Amino acid sequence: MKSDKPDKIEHLSPMLATRGATVGPVCDDVQKDERVSTRQAKERFVAMFESIGGSSVSLATQQAGISRDTFYRWLHEDKEFKEKIEYTKCHLNDLVEDILMLKILQGDGPSVRFYLSRKHPGYKTHNEVYFYPTKDGGEKTLEDLLDNYANKKMLA
Repeated sequence: MKSDKPDKIEHLSPMLATRGATVGPVCDDVQKDERVSTRQAKERFVAMFESIGGSSVSLATQQAGISRDTFYRWLHEDKEFKEKIEYTKCHLNDLVEDILMLKILQGDGPSVRFYLSRKHPGYKTHNEVYFYPTKDGGEKTLEDLLDNYANKKMLA
């Protein structure tokens, strides 16, 4: 007469395997299936991310059926996955730069100003702060001096 216990153990093996328990060869199969499933999910995500040009992690995770937490865990843990993501983002940057250059060559004023403000030292915004000596030997910025002047005028 056959015992019911082996069937119960085999039935419980997948459940136990997902909780870290080992019950022989069935557990190995479950872990292998999980690795295959994870690899497929990663491939699905990368394909989705590439199809949208690497422009939105949120959209790609949603379309691939994974959470953003899972994406960032894979990014941290899997070097090959990270390289694929970085390559896709780099490709997007190249594409955007090409479009910007095309607009510049077409004489698009805002594009020209944008490019110059980021790349040409003569057009960059300067955020220099100048300090002026005060009568008491300290220093104040021009903004501080103007604020003090305005406050004195309001009190007078």
